[in-house]
Amino acid sequence: MILRLLPIIFIYSSLLFASGTNTCLPETLNYIHYLERKQNFSLERVPENYFKNFKNFLIKEFVDDGRPILVVTDSRWNQKSGVVTVMKVLTDEVEKLSGKKIKLKFITPDEFPGFNVKYQDLRFSYLDHKKFKEILKAENPQAIHLMVEGALGAQARDYLISKKIPFTTAYHTEMPPYVEEAVKKIAGHISESGGKLINESAIGSFIKKAGDFFGKGLNDLTSFSYRHFHSYKLPLDATKRGSRGVLVPTESMAKKLIDSGYDARQIRYWSHGVNTELFNPSYRNTKLFKEWDELAKFVKPENVVKYKLEEEFKLLKQSGGPYSLFIGRVAPEKNLIDFLKMETPGTKVIVGDGPDLEIFKAMRARGEIKNAVFLGSMKYEDLPVFYASSDVFVFPSLTDTFGLVQLEAAATGTPVIAYKVQGPIDVINSPNGGRLAEHIKGADPENVKRLEAAWNEAIKIDRKKVREFAEANTWEKSSLEFMYFLHRLPPKQIYK
Repeated sequence: MILRLLPIIFIYSSLLFASGTNTCLPETLNYIHYLERKQNFSLERVPENYFKNFKNFLIKEFVDDGRPILVVTDSRWNQKSGVVTVMKVLTDEVEKLSGKKIKLKFITPDEFPGFNVKYQDLRFSYLDHKKFKEILKAENPQAIHLMVEGALGAQARDYLISKKIPFTTAYHTEMPPYVEEAVKKIAGHISESGGKLINESAIGSFIKKAGDFFGKGLNDLTSFSYRHFHSYKLPLDATKRGSRGVLVPTESMAKKLIDSGYDARQIRYWSHGVNTELFNPSYRNTKLFKEWDELAKFVKPENVVKYKLEEEFKLLKQSGGPYSLFIGRVAPEKNLIDFLKMETPGTKVIVGDGPDLEIFKAMRARGEIKNAVFLGSMKYEDLPVFYASSDVFVFPSLTDTFGLVQLEAAATGTPVIAYKVQGPIDVINSPNGGRLAEHIKGADPENVKRLEAAWNEAIKIDRKKVREFAEANTWEKSSLEFMYFLHRLPPKQIYK
């Protein structure tokens, strides 16, 4: 114990004597507390049985206040993402819990000047301080939460810090490693597209090394900007001028953030759930992937042409079952290539759209991937049919902090396979929910084989047990945790 305290004592002594005064004592003690908390990590959760005893009291506090909860987000309502799902469910659950007496006021990019980006229906908007000040005066919120680390969130954060107005934030997507991998993949594609001579020459090697260098640099830059967003100065002033609570969906993600420099005192565990009424086994349709008339019931007429679904269905019928499913964005961050390279019986069914869709179809045409069909995007309310009618749900992402689709699949009784990384390791935390495969960076063929082994085990799991596993995760609990961790503002908050 004494040996563990020596570094802390050394830091304290050095700072104290270097200053010649006691002015640095509070910050030094603050840093000591940070090191101790990091060493003996304990994630702040809602106390056990709190909601059982004080649920109605918590809701009553918010209802009696009467003012709205202000949520700033860079996600748009028309986007298909886990963040938007959380936004919609959070609104519904808070209204249900309070009898529509607690209002969530969302500030989204569509309300302000800016420009759209085709990729993922993104929009970058400008929220000037004058406009934000007007919103705060008009709404006089009882709490402010920044949902996403985007342009709107950053502008709102800067204003709130300048006026010393407390707020909370959420960490939904681990963007830094995704940015690094995307740059590396782009460099790899550039090298390979130049042909064998360039790919295997000094030029090809230089392009790949440049991709590694700039990818790592962008990773570091994005990590810094994210830390800056959630915490003004780490670790000394985190509680004074940064987010009063960084809400994270899993314990492994929380540990990772602290290891990368986040202040442990800020991290809060905000669990996510699943709508077990919407996502349930009763939607299982054994004819969905076998008869065109059954599949066509869930397809928009314009999408039949857009995604060439009649051709896709021929491939689907030809490959047959069992059916392995992925639902989500067909984009680099989902690491779908590992799923598509799996050699498992039956058909790989991909539901979703994104920038990699045509790339994967081209790979299929060249014979690089087999037994895969791409059905395009579907309506959210129809997804339970696809989940329930599949035999295994595959989630190969390495960067998601949670992955709501895993619980949605499990709620319909479909077992999940994923890599043993942050997100899945916390979500599929029982053998009844599915199987996890080890992932070793740079060992792609071996990783795919481990995923195949997980598939072979998962398909044998009793679907009833999978459903029971999912039922323990509710959105009511998640919404109550969200309210619990908000930093309440005084009724007469003055927005100067």
